[in-house]
Parts: sequence; structure tokens; C-alpha cells
Amino acid sequence: MTSQASGSVAMARVPPLERLRGEALRFWRLPNSLFEDERRFELIGVMTLLVSIFHLVSIPELNEVVFVFAIAGVLDRRLLRWPAFWFALSAGLIVNHFLLWHTLDNHKYLLTYWCLALGISRLQADSLGAAALNGRLLIGLCFLFAAASKLLSPEYMDGTFFHYTLLTDRRFSGVSDIVGGVTTEAMVANGVAMRDLARPYGAVEHVALNDGPRIAAMAQVMTWWTVVIEGLIALLFLLPRRLRVGALRDAVLLIFMFTTYPVATVVGFGRVLTVAGLAQTENRLGIERALYLAAFVLLPAYRFPFARVFRWFIG
Repeated sequence: MTSQASGSVAMARVPPLERLRGEALRFWRLPNSLFEDERRFELIGVMTLLVSIFHLVSIPELNEVVFVFAIAGVLDRRLLRWPAFWFALSAGLIVNHFLLWHTLDNHKYLLTYWCLALGISRLQADSLGAAALNGRLLIGLCFLFAAASKLLSPEYMDGTFFHYTLLTDRRFSGVSDIVGGVTTEAMVANGVAMRDLARPYGAVEHVALNDGPRIAAMAQVMTWWTVVIEGLIALLFLLPRRLRVGALRDAVLLIFMFTTYPVATVVGFGRVLTVAGLAQTENRLGIERALYLAAFVLLPAYRFPFARVFRWFIG
């Protein structure tokens, strides 16, 4: 009884801040245990397969094949260690590109490159190191070409691209409404006008889109912000590893994801970036891996109609 009582007194004397810190450290070790050695490659593999399941755009027959293939890898993690598994999955995605080349978004190809990269990495003795190198190169080259194509496009650099997109693309409707002043009704009307214009045998040759009072300024800010941050990501990810810019590299990519996808909710592209980012991070600050995992989980939340709720709340 005496020893139990003294133990209770000792526990009571622990400052509340110290107890809170201890609980936080125990909570933090849980996700960090997922990132150790072979478990980390399995986590990256499972996340890649989940992207394949939830974000694949395909013909029904091929979609079923990829779905069954991916589910098999999720259920039996031994498959993730086989290069042939990743090459077979990549082959299915490549067939899909040939079938739907005229409708697929550019970022759909990024998933195929990443699956190929995982297969190649599994052929190496240091699979994690190879996956990290492939992740850095894939992200760096992706953003290099993205920034270069924007700099070479007059329609992009003068703000025309974002001005048009903010008025017609429903993925931007939330920020166009709250920040730009384009109401949901105006956005719907713009969509109807563009469909009328696109009819092959219609008599409509031009349409006037409903604009917003702050759309032009928004378009300019988004234009330059995108070019600057994409160029910076390309530079940091393509610099030699010996320069030790790992922490800055992760910080800029995470800033890009947490500022871009609330505006443009392209969740599939964002998730591929989080997986490749998780694969390549050196975790110098001790929190990068957990942040990439959190981004992977939270990205779909950006699809919630925050603008509509905000408008309802303020009346």
C-alpha cells in the first residue's frame, strides 16, 4: 500500500506540461514507426496503389483489372517487393494511356512514371535509396517542364489562362466566389455558355462570361506565384544531394501542396506528389514524413464546399 501511494504521489508531482509532452511524444512515435526501413517502402507502395484505385480514369474493363491488381497488392504486401508487380501495373496504365490519350489529364501520366520508378527501384540492392532518387528526379523534372512551359506561353504569362480558368473551371469555384466575387450562379451560367459555344453545329460564335471585380488581380497573383514556386521546386529537387537542401526542398513542396490544392482541387496529382515526396525526404526536421502522410489523407477534404457553407453562414 505504501509503495502504491508513493507512486501515486510521484505521478501527481509531474508537471502538467511535462505529462502533455510525454503523451505527444508517444503519439508521434506511432506514425514514425511506419517509416522505418522496409515498412516505409511498403507504405509508399500501398499509398501508390490507393492512388491507382481512387484516381484512375479508365475504360470499365481495364479499370477492373487495375482495381483487382491494386487490391491484391494492398492485401498481400509481399507483392510490393516484386519488380514484376510494378511493371505489370505500369503496363496496364500505359495501355490505358493509349486508349484514352485524348481525354486524360497530364498528371495521370505521372502515376505511370512513378509505378515504373518503383519497379526499377526494386531491382536495386538499396530499394529505398533508389526510390528516393527517382522521387527527387520525377518531382524536379515535372516542375521544371511545368515552369518552362508557362514561361514560354504568352497566354499564361499575361494572366489570360487563370482569368479564364477562374471563370469557367468548377474546381476553382470556391476561391472564385469568396475571393474573386463570382457567385455560384454566375459560374453555372458561364459553364452553360461555354457548352453552347462548344456545340459542333451551334449558331453561337462567341459568348460573354460573367466576370468578378477581383478576378483580374487574382489571375495575376496566381500566375506569378505558380511560376515562382514551381521554378523553385524544380531547382531544389534537381540540385545535387551533397548541397544538403533537403529540409528546404520539403518545405517548399509542402507549401506548394497546402496552398495550391485548396484552390485547385486536383487531388490525384497532389497525392502522387505526396507519395514521391515521402519517398525522397531525408526527414531532417523530424516531421516531414508525417506531414506528407497527413497531406495524402487530408487532400480530399479540400473538395468540401467551403465557399457554399461560408456564403450560407454570412447570409
